[in-house]
Amino acid sequence: MSNPFYDAPNLPLDFTRAKSAPIRTQFASIAAGFDGVYSRTGAFVATGTANALIVTLPNPPAAYVEGASLHVTAALANTGATTINVNGLGVVPIVTYDGLPLTLNTLTPGATESMFYNSGSFRLASVTNIVSATSKGLAPPSPGGTASYLRADGTWSSPSGNGTVTSVAITAANGVSGSVLNATSAAAITITLGAITPSSVAASGTISGSNLSGTNTGDQTITLTGDVTGVGTGSFVTTIGAGRVTLAMQANIATNMIYYRKTAGNGPPEVNTLATLKADLGLTGTNSGDQTTVAALATGRTIAMTGDVVWTSPAFDG
Repeated sequence: MSNPFYDAPNLPLDFTRAKSAPIRTQFASIAAGFDGVYSRTGAFVATGTANALIVTLPNPPAAYVEGASLHVTAALANTGATTINVNGLGVVPIVTYDGLPLTLNTLTPGATESMFYNSGSFRLASVTNIVSATSKGLAPPSPGGTASYLRADGTWSSPSGNGTVTSVAITAANGVSGSVLNATSAAAITITLGAITPSSVAASGTISGSNLSGTNTGDQTITLTGDVTGVGTGSFVTTIGAGRVTLAMQANIATNMIYYRKTAGNGPPEVNTLATLKADLGLTGTNSGDQTTVAALATGRTIAMTGDVVWTSPAFDG
């Protein structure tokens, strides 16, 4: 190729001992070395688009050479994976030093990046790739302020902190209900407590209230006083005190009935009629009980007697 630094003459100088063939071989090797230095006159400003760079060298190379270096100044910030085309030799990707596609803002306007050709791509010579969720690298430029933080995907973000309520609703449960005013703007929530029916209640102190119901778990001591006494937890024996059961506390009975046990054997009292009692006592007629005959006669009452009458006392003298 043509060498801007030095072109070997076609012929060696006359009357010298140098032979032209070895000299030409040396200069050919030197020229080949310069072919691997695309930017030997400095950096080149890329044209094209942000993610598709075009570079035109004043001395176009014949092909991409493995290891050839290039210095490129980007005119635009890239937004993702980026390619480059040098003197129409073909579009090849620009990758990070680790061989990964470029990410947002890896190339910045006015900054010169050094790269070298390697296995079908131009690889950045320094670790300038932006950190991402899949590759390590440099942190992207900070947006400033004290509220921003760097995400794992290599982007800056700010805590939300604020938000807009789009809908508010209350679901009634366990006796709690309510209503919402202005559900999509400045919500005003009213909570109403109704009959709360929890499945269980745990408390370290004393529970008091009305309409409390449930089952005693047996962990409290209960003491009964009054007509019925007893002490215990859960289920325990009680005692009715002597003289505590009054006639009013007994079961009601009909008029002209009497308490006594007619059935043979021990058992509870029974309610029977007076006629049943009279028959059980062997009483007949209209006798309503034992009477003193003399006293009865003295009072002028009439006593009707049937059967034999035996006089015993006092002596009858007439």
